[in-house]
Amino acid sequence: MFFYFKIGNNSVYKFVRKDDDFQELLYKAMDLDFAKVLDELYDEHGIVLNTEEEYYYSEVISDNKDKIKIYKLIR
Repeated sequence: MFFYFKIGNNSVYKFVRKDDDFQELLYKAMDLDFAKVLDELYDEHGIVLNTEEEYYYSEVISDNKDKIKIYKLIR
């Protein structure tokens, strides 16, 4: 799950804070274990990411978690 909206936008912030479905997705994003995702990709589909891809996705997930915390998007 990746978030590509402008976090600083006040109307987006209000929407995110009020929407129960979006809140549930944010909780799931905070609990995301990237190592487990990689294991499941390999076990279920035989997909192996190279080192650069693993690093990139790991950084994106970490950055998104930081934004969720910083902007207090979870109620």
